[in-house]
Amino acid sequence: MSKTHDFTNIVWGEEFDIEAPFEDVQVTVTGQGSIESGDHIVLCIKCHVDEVQYYSNAPEIWRAKFSVEEPISLDNVVEKNPLQTLQKVIAQLGDSLNQKELYQRVEKAFTTDRISQVANRGRFESRLAEAWKQMRRDKAPISLIFCSFNGLTAYQEVYGVQALEQCLQSIAETLQSCVNRPSDVVARYQDHLFAILLPNTPETGVQSVIQLMRSQFSTLPYLSANSQPAVTLHLGTATVIPNANQESNSLIQAAAKSIA
Repeated sequence: MSKTHDFTNIVWGEEFDIEAPFEDVQVTVTGQGSIESGDHIVLCIKCHVDEVQYYSNAPEIWRAKFSVEEPISLDNVVEKNPLQTLQKVIAQLGDSLNQKELYQRVEKAFTTDRISQVANRGRFESRLAEAWKQMRRDKAPISLIFCSFNGLTAYQEVYGVQALEQCLQSIAETLQSCVNRPSDVVARYQDHLFAILLPNTPETGVQSVIQLMRSQFSTLPYLSANSQPAVTLHLGTATVIPNANQESNSLIQAAAKSIA
Protein backbone atom coordinates (compact mmCIF):
# COMPACT_ATOMS: atom_id res chain seq x y z
CA MET A 1 0.00 0.00 0.00
CA SER A 2 1.38 3.39 -0.97
CA LYS A 3 2.13 5.93 1.75
CA THR A 4 2.32 9.72 1.90
CA HIS A 5 5.52 11.19 3.33
CA ASP A 6 5.40 14.74 4.73
CA PHE A 7 8.78 16.41 4.20
CA THR A 8 7.66 19.92 5.18
CA ASN A 9 9.66 19.91 8.43
CA ILE A 10 12.99 18.53 7.28
CA VAL A 11 16.13 20.64 7.13
CA TRP A 12 17.02 21.54 3.56
CA GLY A 13 20.43 22.46 2.23
CA GLU A 14 20.74 20.85 -1.17
CA GLU A 15 19.97 22.21 -4.63
CA PHE A 16 17.79 20.61 -7.26
CA ASP A 17 16.60 21.26 -10.80
CA ILE A 18 12.97 21.79 -11.71
CA GLU A 19 11.32 22.26 -15.08
CA ALA A 20 8.08 23.93 -16.15
CA PRO A 21 5.27 23.35 -17.08
CA PHE A 22 4.53 21.97 -13.64
CA GLU A 23 2.14 19.28 -14.80
CA ASP A 24 5.20 17.23 -15.79
CA VAL A 25 7.56 18.37 -13.05
CA GLN A 26 10.26 15.92 -12.01
CA VAL A 27 12.46 16.70 -9.04
CA THR A 28 15.37 14.80 -7.50
CA VAL A 29 15.71 15.18 -3.75
CA THR A 30 17.54 13.35 -0.98
CA GLY A 31 15.76 12.31 2.21
CA GLN A 32 15.99 9.93 5.13
CA GLY A 33 13.88 6.97 6.17
CA SER A 34 12.07 4.25 4.23
CA ILE A 35 10.38 5.18 0.95
CA GLU A 36 9.12 3.01 -1.91
CA SER A 37 8.11 3.54 -5.51
CA GLY A 38 4.45 4.55 -5.71
CA ASP A 39 4.47 6.47 -2.42
CA HIS A 40 3.46 10.12 -2.32
CA ILE A 41 5.53 12.86 -0.72
CA VAL A 42 4.67 16.42 0.31
CA LEU A 43 7.32 18.99 -0.65
CA CYS A 44 6.11 22.45 0.32
CA ILE A 45 9.16 24.71 0.19
CA LYS A 46 10.42 28.24 -0.15
CA CYS A 47 13.11 28.56 -2.82
CA HIS A 48 15.51 31.14 -4.19
CA VAL A 49 16.00 31.13 -7.96
CA ASP A 50 19.72 31.01 -8.79
CA GLU A 51 19.67 30.47 -12.55
CA VAL A 52 17.00 30.50 -15.27
CA GLN A 53 17.47 29.13 -18.79
CA TYR A 54 14.87 29.36 -21.58
CA TYR A 55 14.63 26.85 -24.40
CA SER A 56 14.92 28.51 -27.83
CA ASN A 57 12.68 25.92 -29.47
CA ALA A 58 10.03 26.13 -26.72
CA PRO A 59 9.82 29.66 -25.22
CA GLU A 60 7.11 28.67 -22.75
CA ILE A 61 9.43 26.21 -21.03
CA TRP A 62 12.27 27.14 -18.74
CA ARG A 63 14.75 25.26 -16.60
CA ALA A 64 15.77 26.80 -13.29
CA LYS A 65 18.12 25.99 -10.45
CA PHE A 66 16.62 26.66 -7.02
CA SER A 67 18.36 26.89 -3.66
CA VAL A 68 15.95 25.58 -1.05
CA GLU A 69 15.78 28.06 1.80
CA GLU A 70 13.20 26.65 4.19
CA PRO A 71 10.11 24.46 4.38
CA ILE A 72 6.71 26.18 4.57
CA SER A 73 3.77 24.54 6.32
CA LEU A 74 0.93 23.57 4.02
CA ASP A 75 -1.39 25.49 6.36
CA ASN A 76 0.34 28.74 5.39
CA VAL A 77 -0.04 28.76 1.61
CA VAL A 78 -2.79 30.57 -0.25
CA GLU A 79 -3.73 27.52 -2.29
CA LYS A 80 -4.20 23.92 -1.21
CA ASN A 81 -1.68 22.95 -3.88
CA PRO A 82 1.48 25.12 -3.60
CA LEU A 83 2.59 24.25 -7.12
CA GLN A 84 -0.66 25.70 -8.46
CA THR A 85 0.14 28.94 -6.68
CA LEU A 86 3.63 29.02 -8.14
CA GLN A 87 2.29 28.20 -11.59
CA LYS A 88 -0.14 31.14 -11.41
CA VAL A 89 2.64 33.50 -10.37
CA ILE A 90 4.84 32.43 -13.28
CA ALA A 91 1.93 32.71 -15.73
CA GLN A 92 1.30 36.27 -14.58
CA LEU A 93 4.93 37.26 -15.06
CA GLY A 94 5.09 35.88 -18.60
CA ASP A 95 8.08 37.03 -20.62
CA SER A 96 9.21 39.46 -17.92
CA LEU A 97 10.25 36.58 -15.64
CA ASN A 98 13.59 37.07 -13.91
CA GLN A 99 15.14 35.89 -10.70
CA LYS A 100 14.29 38.92 -8.58
CA GLU A 101 10.70 39.22 -9.77
CA LEU A 102 10.03 35.51 -9.39
CA TYR A 103 11.38 35.46 -5.85
CA GLN A 104 9.38 38.54 -4.81
CA ARG A 105 6.14 37.34 -6.38
CA VAL A 106 6.42 33.83 -4.94
CA GLU A 107 7.28 35.21 -1.51
CA LYS A 108 4.25 37.51 -1.59
CA ALA A 109 1.95 34.70 -2.75
CA PHE A 110 3.07 32.43 0.07
CA THR A 111 3.05 35.07 2.86
CA THR A 112 -0.03 37.21 2.08
CA ASP A 113 -3.64 36.40 2.94
CA ARG A 114 -5.55 36.19 -0.34
CA ILE A 115 -8.66 38.06 0.81
CA SER A 116 -7.41 40.71 3.24
CA GLN A 117 -4.04 41.26 1.56
CA VAL A 118 -2.22 41.57 4.88
CA ALA A 119 0.24 39.01 6.22
CA ASN A 120 -1.07 35.46 6.60
CA ARG A 121 -0.59 33.35 9.71
CA GLY A 122 2.62 31.80 8.43
CA ARG A 123 4.17 35.21 7.85
CA PHE A 124 2.99 36.37 11.27
CA GLU A 125 4.57 33.39 13.02
CA SER A 126 7.82 33.92 11.13
CA ARG A 127 7.98 37.61 12.06
CA LEU A 128 7.06 36.82 15.67
CA ALA A 129 9.95 34.35 15.93
CA GLU A 130 12.38 36.95 14.53
CA ALA A 131 11.10 39.75 16.76
CA TRP A 132 11.04 37.52 19.85
CA LYS A 133 14.75 36.73 19.47
CA GLN A 134 15.60 40.38 18.89
CA MET A 135 13.61 41.62 21.89
CA ARG A 136 15.15 38.93 24.06
CA ARG A 137 18.62 40.13 23.08
CA ASP A 138 17.65 43.78 23.61
CA LYS A 139 15.65 43.08 26.81
CA ALA A 140 12.83 45.08 25.25
CA PRO A 141 9.03 44.57 25.34
CA ILE A 142 7.06 42.94 22.55
CA SER A 143 3.28 43.32 22.38
CA LEU A 144 0.45 41.56 20.61
CA ILE A 145 -3.13 42.67 19.98
CA PHE A 146 -5.77 40.14 18.92
CA CYS A 147 -8.82 41.65 17.18
CA SER A 148 -11.76 39.26 17.08
CA PHE A 149 -14.83 40.24 15.06
CA ASN A 150 -18.00 38.49 16.20
CA GLY A 151 -21.07 38.45 13.98
CA LEU A 152 -19.34 38.12 10.61
CA THR A 153 -20.88 34.71 10.00
CA ALA A 154 -24.36 36.23 10.33
CA TYR A 155 -23.22 39.15 8.18
CA GLN A 156 -22.26 36.71 5.42
CA GLU A 157 -25.60 34.89 5.68
CA VAL A 158 -27.45 38.16 5.11
CA TYR A 159 -25.23 39.92 2.56
CA GLY A 160 -23.27 37.10 0.91
CA VAL A 161 -19.66 36.00 0.51
CA GLN A 162 -18.55 38.98 -1.59
CA ALA A 163 -19.82 41.44 1.01
CA LEU A 164 -17.97 39.51 3.74
CA GLU A 165 -14.72 39.65 1.77
CA GLN A 166 -15.13 43.40 1.29
CA CYS A 167 -15.73 43.69 5.02
CA LEU A 168 -12.53 41.75 5.80
CA GLN A 169 -10.57 43.91 3.38
CA SER A 170 -11.90 47.05 5.05
CA ILE A 171 -10.97 45.69 8.47
CA ALA A 172 -7.45 44.89 7.29
CA GLU A 173 -7.00 48.35 5.76
CA THR A 174 -8.20 50.00 8.96
CA LEU A 175 -5.85 47.95 11.13
CA GLN A 176 -2.95 48.67 8.79
CA SER A 177 -3.64 52.40 9.04
CA CYS A 178 -3.20 52.22 12.83
CA VAL A 179 0.45 51.17 12.66
CA ASN A 180 3.28 52.79 10.74
CA ARG A 181 6.59 51.19 11.71
CA PRO A 182 8.21 48.67 9.34
CA SER A 183 8.58 46.23 12.24
CA ASP A 184 4.84 46.25 13.04
CA VAL A 185 2.86 43.39 11.50
CA VAL A 186 -0.86 43.20 10.77
CA ALA A 187 -1.97 39.66 9.95
CA ARG A 188 -5.12 37.64 9.44
CA TYR A 189 -4.53 34.99 12.09
CA GLN A 190 -7.77 33.02 11.62
CA ASP A 191 -11.02 33.50 9.73
CA HIS A 192 -12.38 36.41 11.78
CA LEU A 193 -9.35 37.00 14.00
CA PHE A 194 -6.64 39.52 13.15
CA ALA A 195 -3.33 40.05 14.95
CA ILE A 196 -1.16 43.14 15.36
CA LEU A 197 2.43 42.41 16.35
CA LEU A 198 4.23 45.36 17.94
CA PRO A 199 7.94 44.76 18.66
CA ASN A 200 9.68 47.14 21.07
CA THR A 201 6.32 48.41 22.33
CA PRO A 202 5.28 48.74 26.00
CA GLU A 203 1.69 48.61 27.27
CA THR A 204 1.31 52.38 26.88
CA GLY A 205 2.05 52.00 23.16
CA VAL A 206 -0.53 49.24 22.89
CA GLN A 207 -3.20 51.48 24.42
CA SER A 208 -2.35 54.24 21.92
CA VAL A 209 -2.87 51.83 19.02
CA ILE A 210 -6.14 50.57 20.52
CA GLN A 211 -7.43 54.10 20.99
CA LEU A 212 -6.68 54.93 17.36
CA MET A 213 -8.19 51.63 16.24
CA ARG A 214 -11.48 52.23 18.07
CA SER A 215 -11.68 55.71 16.62
CA GLN A 216 -11.15 54.40 13.09
CA PHE A 217 -13.61 51.52 13.45
CA SER A 218 -16.32 53.82 14.80
CA THR A 219 -16.72 55.21 11.27
CA LEU A 220 -17.36 51.82 9.64
CA PRO A 221 -21.09 51.12 9.11
CA TYR A 222 -21.02 47.38 9.88
CA LEU A 223 -19.49 48.08 13.31
CA SER A 224 -22.16 50.64 14.16
CA ALA A 225 -24.46 49.92 17.10
CA ASN A 226 -27.37 50.20 14.67
CA SER A 227 -25.96 47.67 12.21
CA GLN A 228 -28.07 44.60 11.51
CA PRO A 229 -26.73 42.03 11.94
CA ALA A 230 -24.39 43.49 14.54
CA VAL A 231 -20.64 43.00 14.17
CA THR A 232 -18.67 43.57 17.37
CA LEU A 233 -14.97 44.00 18.03
CA HIS A 234 -13.34 42.11 20.92
CA LEU A 235 -9.70 42.73 21.87
CA GLY A 236 -7.04 40.73 23.64
CA THR A 237 -3.59 42.07 24.46
CA ALA A 238 -0.33 40.88 25.94
CA THR A 239 3.05 42.50 26.54
CA VAL A 240 6.17 40.55 27.45
CA ILE A 241 9.88 41.18 27.84
CA PRO A 242 11.14 37.80 26.57
CA ASN A 243 13.62 35.78 28.60
CA ALA A 244 15.50 32.56 27.94
CA ASN A 245 12.83 30.47 29.70
CA GLN A 246 9.93 31.68 27.55
CA GLU A 247 8.73 30.68 24.11
CA SER A 248 7.08 33.09 21.68
CA ASN A 249 3.88 31.03 21.86
CA SER A 250 3.40 32.31 25.42
CA LEU A 251 2.65 35.77 24.00
CA ILE A 252 -0.02 34.31 21.72
CA GLN A 253 -1.61 32.33 24.56
CA ALA A 254 -1.68 35.35 26.87
CA ALA A 255 -3.30 37.59 24.24
CA ALA A 256 -5.85 34.91 23.30
CA LYS A 257 -6.87 34.36 26.93
CA SER A 258 -7.48 38.09 27.44
CA ILE A 259 -9.91 38.52 24.52
CA ALA A 260 -13.04 40.18 25.88
